[in-house]
Amino acid sequence: AIIREKYRKKKKTGYGHGLFGDKYRKIKKIGHGAFGEAFTVESYENGKTFVLKTEKLDTQMRRKRVDEVKALKKCDHPNIVQYIEHSFDSENSNIIMEFCSWGDLAAFMKEEGSVPQSLCHAWLVDLAGGMEYLQSKRIVHRDLKPENIFISSVQNLKSLKIGDFGLARCFER
Repeated sequence: AIIREKYRKKKKTGYGHGLFGDKYRKIKKIGHGAFGEAFTVESYENGKTFVLKTEKLDTQMRRKRVDEVKALKKCDHPNIVQYIEHSFDSENSNIIMEFCSWGDLAAFMKEEGSVPQSLCHAWLVDLAGGMEYLQSKRIVHRDLKPENIFISSVQNLKSLKIGDFGLARCFER
């Protein structure tokens, strides 16, 4: 009830993302691109942090986002960024996904200079496992690069997760 009351107060200030305004509180902008933005959001229900990817849509972008959601919904693997839910309205696409607290591999390599040898083998295994899983689901990522590989940490162990399925294609069996 307290959480809902806090939301009601925020709602009056104009916050809202499609169907998610009653479920998540926007925390901070973490990225932007040509078509949209990414924010960390907190669930009112359980306090967990997620990522909200929001984009303005035209007909072509709507088709790409539908393909992205289709690919994400098929995935349940420790080396793939987890899809939570989505909403589309007449102008926007909103996708809620798992938050990887260590950011992307490109930023990590820029800051560290390279990937430490102690992590190379484990991270290659993570990437291979994620790619093998995508192949088994007949999903082609089509944009695998350090900016689309995210670093997650569970109990102080860092692992890689493949994300950003905006150019992905799913093939039927």
